[in-house]
Amino acid sequence: MVRIKSVQSGFESRRSTPALTWRRLARSGLAGMAVVVVLLAATVVQAHAQDNAEPADAPAPALCRFGVNVANQPVTEFDIEPLRIGWYIDYSANSSPSHPNGADYVPIIRLTPAEVNGQPSYNYYPSGAALDAAIAGNPGADWIIGNEPDRLYYQDELRPQVYAEAYHDMYYLIKGKDPAARIFAGAIVQPTPVRLQYLDIVLKTYVERYGEPMPVDGWAIHNFILNERSCGHYADEANKPADYAITKTQPTYNSGLVCWGADIPPGLTAVDGLVIRIYEPFYDPQTRKYSELPLTADINLFAEQ
Repeated sequence: MVRIKSVQSGFESRRSTPALTWRRLARSGLAGMAVVVVLLAATVVQAHAQDNAEPADAPAPALCRFGVNVANQPVTEFDIEPLRIGWYIDYSANSSPSHPNGADYVPIIRLTPAEVNGQPSYNYYPSGAALDAAIAGNPGADWIIGNEPDRLYYQDELRPQVYAEAYHDMYYLIKGKDPAARIFAGAIVQPTPVRLQYLDIVLKTYVERYGEPMPVDGWAIHNFILNERSCGHYADEANKPADYAITKTQPTYNSGLVCWGADIPPGLTAVDGLVIRIYEPFYDPQTRKYSELPLTADINLFAEQ
């Protein structure tokens, strides 16, 4: 996962050591003294440099903009010091996270679709006492609300109107307990036109519902390059796209070859977004040789205006 998070970076300013300035020595009788003074000065400067030099095995400083995600194992299972990461996520909100090599922990509130009185709603976790403990255990942390709420089936899958509500509730819940916390809008899959439409609806809904612009301390955006076609639409062979190619390896219609990737965000009516197509393989996994079949690939963007 490539995940992009807005942070305020600090740049360390280092001043070069000023050059030593020597007055002109009197030409008469001071040449020998000048040699002694220069030698002593060089010795002092060298000793000072040695005293202030970092040990050879001192760890390199962390890169505040560079973070990683940990999926199924604790971060302590990995040697992350060589990576020099500044932060990490584990797709949850831990109340007592590890900080290996001084790395910051970024908690995530997970969201799931729900229904209340026949209307679309949401659930979230952690919640209650577990969330209170996570907030208390991560003072001043960066929080991400949801993971890919624009992704059907596999991630948090919320309609944009519902995500606006969830973000509002989580923002004020966390800020009410820790005003120093920074809240980031949950990472969309990729910044393509159809997914930016999803965010536009989130922002518009927030203003209409709460009478103010959506307050954000930053945006979390993933940067995948995934196909965006509606699996619901293309599951019906009658909707087979004109660009679908029958090949030797796929002699019949296969909807999975059409709608693989990130699908279309929930709540949007588009059937095509970022379309990536490879008509024929150019590598034969059986013989491990390049196929004589030509490779045909293209990428198109479709977005409702």
